[in-house]
Formats: sequence, C-alpha cells, structure tokens
Amino acid sequence: MPAVSSECGFATSLEPPRGAGRAGPALGALGSTIPPDPRAARVVEFYEALTPQSLAGLDQVYAEDSRFIDPFNDVSGQSALRAVFEHMFQALDAPRFQVVLAVTEGDNCFLLWNFRFHRKGGKLASLVHGSTHVRFAADGRIALHRDYWDPAREVYETVPLLGSLMRWLRRKLAAPTAVLQIDASAAIDASSGSISPARTG
Repeated sequence: MPAVSSECGFATSLEPPRGAGRAGPALGALGSTIPPDPRAARVVEFYEALTPQSLAGLDQVYAEDSRFIDPFNDVSGQSALRAVFEHMFQALDAPRFQVVLAVTEGDNCFLLWNFRFHRKGGKLASLVHGSTHVRFAADGRIALHRDYWDPAREVYETVPLLGSLMRWLRRKLAAPTAVLQIDASAAIDASSGSISPARTG
C-alpha cells in the first residue's frame, strides 16, 4: 500500500504437510482472526501490530527473496518490501490492519482484512476491504504474497473530481439495477460526510 499500499498473496497447489489441513478461524479479543496454523498466526500478528518500529521484525515473517504484489507495487526481497511499508507510514496517518478471516490449506493461506487510515492532514477515516493470498516457504516464512483489492473503488472514488469521474464511469459500465445501488450509496455517504467508498452490495 504506498500512497495507499497493502500487504499479502499468491497461490500455488502444493501437497499439504502431514497433519496440515484446512484451518478455520478463531476470534481473538478484538474480533480478529487467530488461526490455528502457527505460520498464519504469525502473519496476522505481524500485520495487526504493524508499526514503523515493528518493521525490524519483517525478516521473521518474510523470506529473503519473498515477492510482494499489490495494486501499486511488485517488489522482491526484504529491503524492497520494507521500503513499501516505510512509504505507507510516511504517506498515511494511523494505518491499521484487522484480519477478519484466515484459512490455510497446505502451504497456502488466504486472508480477508480491513485497512483503516487517515490521509496526511485529513480528519476523516478511510476504509479499504481486501484479501491476501500467501504461499509459505519451507521454513514457514512468506515466499509469495499478493493483495487483492480495488483501488478505483476503494481509493480513487474518494478523491474530489477524480472520484466523480470514477463514479460516472462505473455507472456507465454497471447493470441498471447496480446503478441504482451506486447512486443510493453515494447519497448516503454524502449526507453522512463519510469518505468511505460507495458500496454496491
């Protein structure tokens, strides 16, 4: 996430290690996911406690040659990934991740998360919903991480002028019933003063 950047994903079909099966979520004190798989639990803990200081422990979570992809970045290696997170903390105020679901299958992990932040100097909070697909290396650290979220809807539509253009384009491309939902959601956001992106379901 840089300017708005994120974290997690990539998938590969690998035979699960002995004793490893599908791991469902358990809820922690904050409603976040505490996966029974220790590898996934380490990822959740890292992201939910992420601060500029905690980046010192990035090498405990990501392998040396790990690859990280999100809508704004495609980087490899711990140093490049650390730079992505450092940029995020420079560009945003109070960025915070909360994982709401984690499922593991063999060496793959799928996460659903919410990312909350303020733009520098801004007073209103923004919220991004996303998911991450992670593949673990043999030592349990992340080898591949890919984030899936929609920057057009989650970010660009909240920007004045550009947001109007993006919403107009989405109305033009959406099915007729979806257009009604887009207009209704936009009206609710405008009346509440929220800059959270409009939802269609």
